[in-house]
Amino acid sequence: MLKAVIDNNLLVSYALTRNETISRLIGHWAQGTFLYLASPAIIEELKQVLSRPRLRERMVADPQALIDVVEQETVQTPGQLVLGGVCRDPKDEMLIECAVEGQAHYIVSGDRDLLELGAYQGIKIIRPVEFVAILDALSPDA
Repeated sequence: MLKAVIDNNLLVSYALTRNETISRLIGHWAQGTFLYLASPAIIEELKQVLSRPRLRERMVADPQALIDVVEQETVQTPGQLVLGGVCRDPKDEMLIECAVEGQAHYIVSGDRDLLELGAYQGIKIIRPVEFVAILDALSPDA
């Protein structure tokens, strides 16, 4: 079973626009095409970002429902690994740490700093459209 860490920026984008690619990614997750890994730090960041009043007033998806499903339906890593210095943006480290800790196959992000790494310890860092294409190929419903 594929395991992936999904960057919170994609979920925030979904909450604001219901982006088709992210909707398809979430659909694959709901179907069990892949395991979604998250750490306590990733979940906390998602809660903080989705609670910002400026963003909340523009959201087309229920942010609390999104938080609830991420809290309840992701495979949670302990969040104890600290790597440091892997990525240009220290805020992105938690995604890499979660991926390593959970033995993920992919980190899915639109973040340039992460995408420029390309991979870390065999974990590929790819765009959502690439990941959805992989999932489509694996899914019997595609």
